[in-house]
Amino acid sequence: MREQSLFSVRTKYFQSIITNTLHLNPNEQKVLHLGGRRGLFAQELAQQGFHVTVMDSSEAAIAFARDQAKLENVTIDALIGNAEHLPYADASFDIIYCSDLLEVTNNMEGIIAEASRVLKPGGIFLYDTVNRTILSRLVYLFLFQRWSWSAIMPPHRYSPHRLVPPRKLKHLMHKYELDNQECVEFKPESLSQLLGAVRAYKQGMLNADEAGKRVQMKVGKRGEKPAVTYLGYGFKQ
Repeated sequence: MREQSLFSVRTKYFQSIITNTLHLNPNEQKVLHLGGRRGLFAQELAQQGFHVTVMDSSEAAIAFARDQAKLENVTIDALIGNAEHLPYADASFDIIYCSDLLEVTNNMEGIIAEASRVLKPGGIFLYDTVNRTILSRLVYLFLFQRWSWSAIMPPHRYSPHRLVPPRKLKHLMHKYELDNQECVEFKPESLSQLLGAVRAYKQGMLNADEAGKRVQMKVGKRGEKPAVTYLGYGFKQ
């Protein structure tokens, strides 16, 4: 459900930075999507002409990504792997996107260090993650994980110490030669829409994909502090 609900906002943000701001040619860019789940975002990028590799720790998710890519006649590399130990040489990729990962790992520093290692000088590191605030704890630790009425995440997937304050992420990026450019909030277009989709899913009226498609996300205004979730990017020095 989360992968599907965030698909649109991830795609729009990626295009706003890579295509509209930096004017990069997709055919010349090698992209690594870490935490790519079933490869929906990777397939979208491949259809635009990017050379895409998607990695996730879930065998089922990667199997789905491979099968779906064949069905859609899209070329992607999909592999099971650990983002803390990437099987690539230094400076292998032009762009790395890290999603659904930084907020659930106990070794965020290791992931950022590896991403920086395999990113080319001048390459782009994009990410989305969950801030550590009172509101984010309420949403992710209680509503999505503990309260039976709305719990849609596995127990213990999120914990307070793993949520990611922007200042901590910026510090680690700087440590590994990634120059952060911005952190931008994203949030649901409508809170009632989100809760309605979650409730319909919990009641068995919608499957996870259908519920996710009902939730529309939007990017917030530049300069606003992210209350719950945020996206951003930086350059490899």
